Amino acid sequence: MLAYPRLREADVFWSKRYWRLLDQDLGGNSHLDRAENPLALALTQALLKGVLSAYAPSEGGEAFYGEQLRVDQLAALLAQGRICSCQVQVAEDWLMDEGHSLMDVRVLALGLLKADPQSGECRQEELLAWVPFTAARAALGDEVAIPQSATSAELSWDDVLTLRRFDSRILKQSNVLDQSISDYARGVEAVEASRTMEQQLQEFEQSLWPQR
Repeated sequence: MLAYPRLREADVFWSKRYWRLLDQDLGGNSHLDRAENPLALALTQALLKGVLSAYAPSEGGEAFYGEQLRVDQLAALLAQGRICSCQVQVAEDWLMDEGHSLMDVRVLALGLLKADPQSGECRQEELLAWVPFTAARAALGDEVAIPQSATSAELSWDDVLTLRRFDSRILKQSNVLDQSISDYARGVEAVEASRTMEQQLQEFEQSLWPQR
């Protein structure tokens, strides 16, 4: 497990924060079907063992962490079927690092989502808790997400996240109004807004490098 390279604030030419939904049921994540445990379950198990700490979402803004949740609170929520098992929010920073001449992506936190205890349906906009990614990396490094095969090496959940071997949908990008896409769009319009943000991000990244 490699730590993120040290980053000097003076070297950050541009940065933007994104919140994504990692849904293991998406077709683009079919390679994760053979994971020993879904990402949400791997996180929850580590939390219940006391290896990690989880925090209630803060009230508004870009700060993540509110009050720390107790292990017994998490155990009760899991027993009641109130923790989504197939979706996780991923909060990350995209940074243009002039010192190393690269676009860097750093995962900041993983968000456990609420689930309807009756239907089991995940509520992708209803955060239950944030788990700091740096603290979670060791535990996720022990969880196999993609087993070894004849054509690929074994990858842990830490590998999948840091190497960006997952498909996702943008829920929000940092903005002065602190709005998520769901604040102004629903259904097909929300999906289209997410795709537009993704395309704009890719086009901006490409614009940073001289074209030959």
